[in-house]
Amino acid sequence: MNKSKSLPLMLLLFTIFSQCFFSDSVAKAGAGVNQTKYTFYSDNIKYEIIKPASAKKAGQVTVLGAKDKNIKTITIPKTVKNSSYTYTVQKIADSAFNGYSQLTKISIPSTVTVLGNSVFSNCDKLKSITLPNSVTSIGSGLFWSCDSLNDVKLSENLKQIPDRTFYDCSSLKEINLPAKLKSIGYEAFYNCSNLTQITIPDTVTSLGGSVFFACKELKKVHLPNALAEIGDSAFYGCSSLEDVNIPAKLSHIPATAFYECKSLKSVTIPNGITYIGRFAFYGCESLASLSIPSSVTYIGACAFKSCTALSCVDLSDKLAVLPEYIFADCSSLKEVHLPDSLQYISNGAFSNCRKLTELIIPDTVVSIGINAFEECCSLESITLSGSLKKISGSTFANCSSLKTIILPDKLTQIEDRAFENCSSLSEVTFNNRLAGIGQSAFLNCTSLSSIELPDSLISLGSQAFRGCKNLSRVKMPQNITCIAADVFADTAITPVSDNGLLILDGYLLNGTKASGNITIPDSVRCIAAEAFKDNEQLTGVFIPAAVTSIGSYAFSGCSRLESVKLPDSLTTISAGVFYDCVKLASVNLPDTITEIPAYSFYNCSSLQKITLPDNLTLIGDYAFCKCSSLKNPAFPSKLSSIGSHAFSECNGLTELNIPGTVKRVGEAAFSSCTSLSTVKAGAEVISKNAFKDCTSLKKVVLSDNVLNLGVAAFRDCKQLSRVTLSENLTVIEYYTFAGCNNLSSIYIPDGLESILGGAFYDCRELKKIHLPKNTFVADDAFEGCDIEIAFVNVDNDTKVNIADHTVYNDKSPNYPVYAVQEGNDVYYLSGAVSYDSSAELIIQKKSAEKLIIDNFNIVSGFIVYKDFIYYLDTNSNLCRYSLNTGKQTHLQKKVDILVAVYQDYIYYISDKSLYRVNVKGENPVKLAALSTEPLSLYYRNKAIKLYDNSIYYVTCNKQNWLYSIERINLDGNCHEVLAKNLDLKDLGYDIYLVDGMIYYQTNDDQIHCINKDGSHASCGFGNIQGVIHDELYYTNAQGLWKISAGNISKLLVPENVIPEYCKVSDVSEDGTVIALYYPGDDDSERGYLYIVNTMDYSITTIAEGDTIWPPRLIGDYLYYHKDYDYENGPVYYLRTRFR
Repeated sequence: MNKSKSLPLMLLLFTIFSQCFFSDSVAKAGAGVNQTKYTFYSDNIKYEIIKPASAKKAGQVTVLGAKDKNIKTITIPKTVKNSSYTYTVQKIADSAFNGYSQLTKISIPSTVTVLGNSVFSNCDKLKSITLPNSVTSIGSGLFWSCDSLNDVKLSENLKQIPDRTFYDCSSLKEINLPAKLKSIGYEAFYNCSNLTQITIPDTVTSLGGSVFFACKELKKVHLPNALAEIGDSAFYGCSSLEDVNIPAKLSHIPATAFYECKSLKSVTIPNGITYIGRFAFYGCESLASLSIPSSVTYIGACAFKSCTALSCVDLSDKLAVLPEYIFADCSSLKEVHLPDSLQYISNGAFSNCRKLTELIIPDTVVSIGINAFEECCSLESITLSGSLKKISGSTFANCSSLKTIILPDKLTQIEDRAFENCSSLSEVTFNNRLAGIGQSAFLNCTSLSSIELPDSLISLGSQAFRGCKNLSRVKMPQNITCIAADVFADTAITPVSDNGLLILDGYLLNGTKASGNITIPDSVRCIAAEAFKDNEQLTGVFIPAAVTSIGSYAFSGCSRLESVKLPDSLTTISAGVFYDCVKLASVNLPDTITEIPAYSFYNCSSLQKITLPDNLTLIGDYAFCKCSSLKNPAFPSKLSSIGSHAFSECNGLTELNIPGTVKRVGEAAFSSCTSLSTVKAGAEVISKNAFKDCTSLKKVVLSDNVLNLGVAAFRDCKQLSRVTLSENLTVIEYYTFAGCNNLSSIYIPDGLESILGGAFYDCRELKKIHLPKNTFVADDAFEGCDIEIAFVNVDNDTKVNIADHTVYNDKSPNYPVYAVQEGNDVYYLSGAVSYDSSAELIIQKKSAEKLIIDNFNIVSGFIVYKDFIYYLDTNSNLCRYSLNTGKQTHLQKKVDILVAVYQDYIYYISDKSLYRVNVKGENPVKLAALSTEPLSLYYRNKAIKLYDNSIYYVTCNKQNWLYSIERINLDGNCHEVLAKNLDLKDLGYDIYLVDGMIYYQTNDDQIHCINKDGSHASCGFGNIQGVIHDELYYTNAQGLWKISAGNISKLLVPENVIPEYCKVSDVSEDGTVIALYYPGDDDSERGYLYIVNTMDYSITTIAEGDTIWPPRLIGDYLYYHKDYDYENGPVYYLRTRFR
């Protein structure tokens, strides 16, 4: 080819190719800059495309911020160009100008409709801003901490001011709100400390919690008639607020709504308000009068506390309860009328109402709490309710003007310090049912000159009338069995002196000056507490036949006392009666004594012999502790309980025979009895450390009466070589035989189900164990045993390795245990579980046959229905297990709560909705979207209940943190709110159903119920424990109660029996045994499991662990589970016999 002719052709081809290539590149580049989420700068403002532009139509952009964060002035244009495209500025993004500390002015165009969250937060120098009327939505925290902002014009088209919009805008003095506004959010004007006035439009229906919190200069606010909801702490700390109206549409005044509004002079509460929350008007120091309409049925604790100008109060005639400290420190309160609807006056209700002069308590009142009228120093006259059965501790303490008191006929108890320092009290009329007067009850009642105590009185507390300097005459009753120390100390009473003994009307009050061997006069019926305490001259005492009781620590510290002759008439000796009488060698207790209380003979180191009465039922805690010379006592056949440390360090004991009548041997009862060599025991429960450090103990025989061995019961019994275990034991606890170095073999009975961690720790001589086929053995049960351990199967005597009995490894637990009785069969989990291993499911047949299903991967319990077991597995799958074929089937995925299996349908909650599916898992139906997420997603199965074809559950309004109780039919056709705006107890948010009535507990520990007709009622104070056998159980200061059908309450167990903070978990079918537990939470606070006998109020510790989970009583067994090591160990699933 000719080169000269080919060149133009090549140039032509190159030109065509170049045009095609470059035009395509330009087209692609243009498309790139016009794509959604593409960002660019224009005039130092950064934008993001949210809607692409075209040649004919502008796109839309969001403002992301500015290139220079120190910029002082910003003008945002209506439109902006980029690469020949035009965009309308429609939105300002979240945090776009957050922290622009030098920004003083910004202009927002009328094209902007949306401002995101925190757009201008922390713009410290921003002083004024106008939001154009195009803006219809703003985000939360829009002007957070703009502390120079003082001029704001809002868009007239805003319908909501979101949460924290003007939070901490401390320079803002006034603001006009849009006329179309419907709601103002949580903390919207929080700490706008210079805001002086605000007009809330008539369209507003909701104010969020803490909306005007700490707006200290806000003087007046008008709440619109449409307002239907105010959140907690709405005007908290608005100390200049003088006047406020409460709209008629409000149903409640929430907690701390007007807390410390110190300038608030008046408030009108409209009829229609049903609820006034906790601390609602606390510290409203200028509030002078108050009328609470009859629509109010509930008021929270401290609602009007410290309203120091309040002088008169009109209360609703529907109130059943005056809560704790409701009018405490209302120092100007002179007049209050208590309605006939009132049943309970709570702790401190009127304490320090220093100008209250008189009060009539209606006969409907059944309880007055502690400190209720303490420091009411002007109170001269009070008429008590005829329904009162006790006057609580310090109820009228320091009522220095109170002159007379007439005790109502039903009163049985005056508690500690009830009338302490009532210095004007000159006359007390005692009723004829009064049984007890507590410690310091009338201490320093200096105007009392004479009293006539009723014959019903059986106990007088210590210092009951001490310091009553003018008290010179007392008529003592005939039947007092307990007189504490210093009852009449520092009074004008002069008891008869007889050989150093001070005696008043047959009661020996003091013998500390007596010496040598003395004979107490025949006229004495009772020896008071501490009567001879620390008398080092007393060597012998002859007590006459008339004496029936000896008070606590009566002879304690009588270090030279060698002999005591007790009369056959003696029925009661009290705690510590011979405490530290180191020379006392022998005592014959008469058969009339049924109990030896705690510390009775503590450290009587010379005591060699004591004859225990035939009728003795109880030996108390530390009763004979450190009686190092005491020889083997003969335990009587009626003995039922030996207390904790009762015989610890009794080194003279060599052998024991504990009869089968004993229900409990307490913790460390015989610990460190270093000469003890043989123990035969038939007690049902042998508690923790019961025989620990009995270093000479060689032989232990536990009869078949023994049902439970506590932790470390025989630990470090280094000579122990022979052990016979009860056939009825099911568990060998942690460290039960740890450190028993001489133990070479042991036979484990066939019924034993579990051997726990460290049970035989460091038993270095242990060579042979007879182990039943199905016994679970923890992998560290024999840790520290020097030799390899072989196990002998009781069925075929074949040796198996310890690994064959280990079903867990050291992982944290993740689900609770359940035990269920269906017909004659009991289904329960047994063994141990961790994240990667599962417990066994055991079916105990009536025939005593056990069916064992391995590796049952259950979470949150199971339901037995017909021939199937339904449960959730650890992956939130709804599953069922066939009891006929053993097949496990996954029915549904992602299930939050298995609610019930009922009438061939399964009900469950998933993704905030209630579903129903047939028992095969087919055809799931969404019954209803729940109005808010059920709290039971966090508090499983507590705040959701199935009853009578309906599901009841609790929901939360997160604006004000008040709760509603809702009901939905199982077919989804009826969904209703039964109660709303409830201040539920914040530990579980439980509801309880009994006989169609719904019970719940509020944060001030009031118990309420919703009756079948929808009406509400108060049931007093307490902590609800649960519903068991269709009865509600609760505890209060008196003890454990139950409410049966018909809302009838009955006291089951007095408060002194129940360990602190324990919860009731279950009750036996016959009602005689109650299972209690304290869950514990970590290695420093262990969990405990107890049973209480409701017949004799005895309490027994059954188990302990890092954590204990709610137990169940089925038949004669207690089913429970506990953590071995809260951080790392497995969960043990156990059962033990309790009778």
